[in-house]
Amino acid sequence: MKNIIVISILFCFVISCKKQAPSESTVISVEVPGDTITSSVIEYIDADLAVKIKPAIEGWLKFYNLDISDFQKGVKSTMDVDKLKKDTTYAYYNYIEYTKDRDVYTPQFYDYSPDKSMYLNIMEATFVYLAEDGKYHYAGSDDSQGITLFNRKDKSAVLITYRGYSDSADAVFWVDNQMFIIAGYAAVNDPGEFTLEVYDLKEKTKNRYIFPKEYTTGDSYLMTDMKRRNIIID
Repeated sequence: MKNIIVISILFCFVISCKKQAPSESTVISVEVPGDTITSSVIEYIDADLAVKIKPAIEGWLKFYNLDISDFQKGVKSTMDVDKLKKDTTYAYYNYIEYTKDRDVYTPQFYDYSPDKSMYLNIMEATFVYLAEDGKYHYAGSDDSQGITLFNRKDKSAVLITYRGYSDSADAVFWVDNQMFIIAGYAAVNDPGEFTLEVYDLKEKTKNRYIFPKEYTTGDSYLMTDMKRRNIIID
């Protein structure tokens, strides 16, 4: 009789274990999808690069109360200016021709490299113009900017960025004769983002850095810079 009771208990225990197995398996399968969820990691501007370019853009950073260490890494792309000079398939090939009139040194209008061999034309791209009175005027723009790099040595002109209303350029800064920065603001996302595009002519790269922040300033750095250059705002 005792043997029968023991066997019955063992039988019930085995049946109970078998019933629990599917349940445990179900719990695991439910948890697995949760384990596969990954989160993107934000990478910030390299410390060495930040130290290198900060002196050049210090005024722009202070104007908007920004900290360069807050800028996040964005899109990195190739920018081979020497190749683009001869690339007839480039969408902006011969966007602007280099003429004799452009072989000048006019810091009020253009932004020059330290050795003055190259310059960028953000003011011209924002529709600042030389009027009949011999002074530079700004009467508004159509919210587009085709910023070109001019080389006075080889007499070339290469459009390096075309901006619109949602991603406008605010200023250009030369770090040295091989590196320059185009700073601006993009309203493509909410709350929008301040942008830095670092062009390295030697490395043939263009690196974009962003800092998500709402634009709350009245006058832009661009308009303030126009006043500093004695450009007449009509």
